[in-house]
Amino acid sequence: MTRIWRIALRLSGGTSEAGQRTLIAACVLATGLLALPGAAAAEVASEPSNGGCPSKSSLKSHKNVDPNLVASYTISGKEAKYSITTTNENPSEGIPGLIEYCVYTSPLPESTEATYVGAKGAWTAGSGGGYFDFERSDGNPDNLPFDGTTQSVGNATWSETVPATQVILLHINDEAECTALEGKKTETCFVRPGEVCHTLVGVGHFGPRGPAGTNLNNNMSTCPKNPAQRKGKQVFEATWENQAYHMHMSKLTSASYAKNGTEQTFSGIGEAKVNKVSGYQIAFTFTLKGGRWYLYLVIEKGGTVAWEHKLEPLNKGTIEKIS
Repeated sequence: MTRIWRIALRLSGGTSEAGQRTLIAACVLATGLLALPGAAAAEVASEPSNGGCPSKSSLKSHKNVDPNLVASYTISGKEAKYSITTTNENPSEGIPGLIEYCVYTSPLPESTEATYVGAKGAWTAGSGGGYFDFERSDGNPDNLPFDGTTQSVGNATWSETVPATQVILLHINDEAECTALEGKKTETCFVRPGEVCHTLVGVGHFGPRGPAGTNLNNNMSTCPKNPAQRKGKQVFEATWENQAYHMHMSKLTSASYAKNGTEQTFSGIGEAKVNKVSGYQIAFTFTLKGGRWYLYLVIEKGGTVAWEHKLEPLNKGTIEKIS
């Protein structure tokens, strides 16, 4: 079965950060060419020279989260637009502020464009090593300050569809926050942005009204604990064929939200019971398109599809709210 899943440095002194990175990259490359001929030299040369994002292989080691920073992107066709929302930390000369916005995904986009303009000029964009990034073009005064606003950072365009899975890592200059997270005094660090929770709450109907049709009840969130439900409970239930079948989701294992122009989707995978019998798996996608709700739901057991509900579209009496 095809499962549906559509889808959350402070460098001062006489030499600019960009200049220091260029010099370091040149030295590393030269050393690699002298000491590591052949394949090893090619490996060194493949490292991106445009930015200071950690390599994709080390991404899992960067687990610290700054809940005051919310980074997100919206999709329009084959383009994704990236932004960041901060709390007001009363910045001065770009401190505290954002140095670099790193995005890890595959495949990488065909083109990227930085849209933020700092105090010293426009930011720059680049890609390589399993990520692409948007970064300041000068020192600390060119940081994106943490001033309580939402700022557009950049755009990326793919030749095909925009990847559904993307991880954002932020390079920040915030001594108080970095010191608290790292457990030692440090001016800069890499952090993951705080969670953005999207919820889907409502009731839906398909076919005849009443028990003869398909009836839905749901209250779910993309966050592990549902902020819209008491005790964080995730709820998804469905009945069909005169209530002969009752599906009850026992666990939402993963969920995601995506917006593509005016179309919004809430997708998930979970464990379920049917008529109180456990061992079922579900995969679903709720879609809001043109003012109507659509649902695609697959219920399987042991890798075999037991029910496939292509409820397109749901009845006009469906009341769903996505936020």
